[in-house]
Amino acid sequence: MKPLTLSLTTALLSILLAVPHAHVIAQSVDPFSWDGQLVYNANRIQETKPTSRFVSDAATPIYIAVPSAMYLYGVTSSLIDQPTADRRYMSETAVQQFVTMGITYGVVLGLKMAIDRERPYQAYPGLIINGEEGNDKYFSSMPSGHAAGAAAFATTLSLRYPHWYVIVPSVGWALWTGYARMNLGVHFITDVLAGYALGAGIAYGVHLLNHHIFKLADPILPSSEQAMSMGIIGTPYTPIFSFSTTF
Repeated sequence: MKPLTLSLTTALLSILLAVPHAHVIAQSVDPFSWDGQLVYNANRIQETKPTSRFVSDAATPIYIAVPSAMYLYGVTSSLIDQPTADRRYMSETAVQQFVTMGITYGVVLGLKMAIDRERPYQAYPGLIINGEEGNDKYFSSMPSGHAAGAAAFATTLSLRYPHWYVIVPSVGWALWTGYARMNLGVHFITDVLAGYALGAGIAYGVHLLNHHIFKLADPILPSSEQAMSMGIIGTPYTPIFSFSTTF
């Protein structure tokens, strides 16, 4: 019996010693976490990287240009022609976008500094390649500012103009932005999802309070045809100043 007992003991010890060794081997073969693996797979797709760079680079100019154009159109067309409810509504939407984007990027910056997560290409050097040059290396990964901005922008437009021809391209832009950040190897999917949740949540919160914002911004907004706001609550009020004039 003693030889049998000795053999069993030896076998058990061999198994117990082999488990950590096998774990080390597995780690060396597959170094990625699950979200690291997703970024690695997306980062290997070379065909979409030019488009991903364009989407990433165009984000800030678009988030400035679109609401600026909407605001200026609403104000100048009211001056040149006559104030209408639609023109005031467009200018209000621009103000709401600026407030939403400002809050979103402020919160994103604070969270990045607090969380301080490595970017994928920093966490997996040599395996995930940084496809974007610029300031990415100076800011941490969580949450994705691009994803947060895209979600905030799309959510605001979709809430203010709930039509399929506004919602579909806006949401499409936001989704491609999230993919682009992974394709370029600068964000994990968890960074992107956190950015989406943050941006959409802030946009919705601002939308609920937009009638207060429009009252504060009333001096720089054109009057409407009926001298009332078309905000979410729909409470009429008389503007303090009117941009209407006659030529």
